This record gives sequence, C-alpha cells and structure tokens, in this order.
Amino acid sequence: MESKTFSSDESEEEDSQQDEVENPEEVLPFWISHPVQFNLLIFALVVCSGIAAFKNHRGVDWVTAWYLVVQILTTIGYGDVPEGSHFRWWLTLYLLVLTVWAANVINELFSRLVWASEENVRRHIRRIQRRLSADQRTDDEALRQRYGQFNKIAASVLIYSFFVATWAVFFHVYEYCTCGYGGGQDLVFGCVEGPRCKDTGGYTTELIDAVYMAVVTFSTVGFGDLAPKSKLGRALGSFWMILGVLAFGNMVSSIAAGIDYYKKSVWESVQKRRARTIWSEMDKDRDGDVSKDAFLIFMLRRKNLVSQATLDELGQIFDVVDGNQDGRLTFDEVCASLDKLGA
Repeated sequence: MESKTFSSDESEEEDSQQDEVENPEEVLPFWISHPVQFNLLIFALVVCSGIAAFKNHRGVDWVTAWYLVVQILTTIGYGDVPEGSHFRWWLTLYLLVLTVWAANVINELFSRLVWASEENVRRHIRRIQRRLSADQRTDDEALRQRYGQFNKIAASVLIYSFFVATWAVFFHVYEYCTCGYGGGQDLVFGCVEGPRCKDTGGYTTELIDAVYMAVVTFSTVGFGDLAPKSKLGRALGSFWMILGVLAFGNMVSSIAAGIDYYKKSVWESVQKRRARTIWSEMDKDRDGDVSKDAFLIFMLRRKNLVSQATLDELGQIFDVVDGNQDGRLTFDEVCASLDKLGA
C-alpha cells in the first residue's frame, strides 16, 4: 500500500483551511456573526445615553428618564418631555437614532416574545377545538387549515386585551388618586396623598380613564391628557408600553391578514361558481367534457380575457362573412370582409 507524506508547511496550511471551514464565524466581524448580541449592545448604549442625558441635563430621576426614553422608543409621545431650546438639538438627533435603529432592534426582539405567546394561545385554542370537534381524530394540521386565520386573530386579540386589562386595573387601583411625581407641571402643589388626595386636587383615574389611557398608549396616539403620574406607574408602565405597543401592532396585522384572507376566499368561491357556469355553457351536450375549441374559449372567459358578448359579436361577423353558410371561411373571404368592415 502506497503511503503519502506531507511537509509540515502543507500540513499547517491544510489545518488552517479546515479551521476556516469548520469555524467560519472566526473570520467574520462580530456584528455579522452575532447580530442579536450586537444589536442588544447598541440598543443598551443608546438607551443608557438617553437616560443619562435626561437625568443629568434635565434634572429628572432615573425612573422618569427611562419613562421618557420609552416614550421616544414607542413613539407614544404623551407630551410631558421637559422643555429647553438647547436640549432640543440633542433630542432631535437622539429621536432619529433611537426611532430608526433601536426601535427596529427592540421590535424584532419583542416580536419574538409576542409571537411565542400568540402561538401558545393558539395551541390552547386548537386543543379546545379538537375536544369540541365531532371527529376526535382531527389533527393539528387540519385545525390550522380550518381555523388558522381565526385562531391567529383570536390569539392576538386575547394578548392585546391582557395588556389593556392589566394596565387598566393597575392604574385604576394604584393611581386612583395621586398628587403627581417628579416636580414641575406633573406635581399638584397643595395636594395631600392618601384619603384627602381627591379633595386637594389630585389626579384621579376612573376605570374608563384607565382603559382609555391603555388604548391611547398602545396605539401610540398619546394625546397627553392622561399619562402615568406616579413613580411606580412610570417604572412599570414603561415596560408595559413596549409590550402593549407590540401587541397592538400584532393584533392590527392579524386582523388585516384575516380580512385579506376572507376577501380572497370569497373571491375564489365566486370564481369557482363562475367557472362552473361557463363550463356548463361550453358543455352543450351535457356529457361532462368539451372539445379543444370550447376549452380555449372557457379559459379565455375564465381569465376575463374575453367576454361572452365579444364572442357573440365575433360569431355574428362570421355568419355575415360566411356567404354560402357552409360554416367555413377562406383567407381571401376573411381579408375582403375585414377590409370592408375597416377592421
């Protein structure tokens, strides 16, 4: 048996090439080989820089600073951002960076979380449908085909409703009456926390107000007439804003997709009935099959490339040109007739 020997240089070169094949990420930049980690790092830096800027230059605490950054991130904009003409130069640039880049990153990350939650809800819905189905052997694939769009809409609505309900309950209970937080325009001077809060002019949040604030917040409208006024409300509300906005966007896209699916289903049903009607017209002898010529006409009409009225007019022209009524035309007859008709 013939053996082969390799020099040390050749062996090292081969090992190097093998390592490059087995570990391609080693030769790629970090932002390409680890996109999620890189995006999280950049997002954290941008968010931290915003919190530091609001805290140091506007004199707010870290909770309010985080709360303001989340407003920018989610594009809610309650209108309670501290004012200052010089600060607006930095804020303008920060808005562009955070909304264009960081918002895209967090949307991707949290969308995975919302998708996982939605899939879990849809799994439970399919389990209930399987139990209610007359055929207990119905599998998941059949249920997806039958109830897929409905389940997706139902799951997205349930997830969105959960965020609205928890937001509404929390702010109605915890911020039923508060004197505000953070100083400035958010703080009601002379207000006394506790039982006298309402009598001394504190902010009150009825249940309808809390539900209204949740819907306005998660839709990113942010009128500014209602907003979190307590420290805990801003801290927890900031996280709930992000998740609620994503849940609202997911619900809107699911409903839009469901409407498109329904319209497509109706259109396909109408087209099938129309195709059956056209086929019946082509099948003169009712034997279930048609000739090649009839098939060509069927396809043209089915694709809306020609109408029956146009075909009838062409048939009338044929009868006029066919002088001897033998059902056939010569090229000269056609050309002479077309010249007369100016066609």
